[in-house]
Amino acid sequence: MIKKLFLADFFSIDKIFQPITDKIHRTFGYNSLDISKIFNILSFIAHLYFAYQVSLYYKIFGFLLYLASIFLVLSNGSNIKYLEKFYSKVTGESYVNPLRLLKQASRIENLIFLLLIIGGLNYFSNVIPKIFYYSFLVRKITYVVLMYLMACTPLPPGTSKIRSWINNFTEKFERFFSPEPCPIPIQKTDFL
Repeated sequence: MIKKLFLADFFSIDKIFQPITDKIHRTFGYNSLDISKIFNILSFIAHLYFAYQVSLYYKIFGFLLYLASIFLVLSNGSNIKYLEKFYSKVTGESYVNPLRLLKQASRIENLIFLLLIIGGLNYFSNVIPKIFYYSFLVRKITYVVLMYLMACTPLPPGTSKIRSWINNFTEKFERFFSPEPCPIPIQKTDFL
């Protein structure tokens, strides 16, 4: 059973998240670490919103969730900075993301918890207020996606399709609107 969970984790990274991040990198020029930064901010916002909803009913528990949200965004930010330093030192293409194996148990745990939350949609939506349930669901989805994005191996830097399209467009635009060269007057010579 545990082996199947590890295989599902590797399948999720290799067949779902890695191709998506590679396509985004080739098209827009943002690698998986840049996308992880964006999802870190989205996850932080979702955590804060959930903490706000909880603090409306339970004051001290909401405050503790605020602190946990700040700790979570700082720890994920430090993981992303560690990966950026790691990839800046690596020069070959035979490298593997160190967080792929280090955070595997945490990814599987969060993914199973997310699947249990989604599976218990009918039960939980009747027991607890729906705003709690849905804000917790969004919080957990953004966090799981963040964990998988941090496990993806970024491509080496290169020119994106959009950047090359813009460069080609500006070159053609400059050529089209460049002034025509002035004709040079020909001087009279003796043999004409």
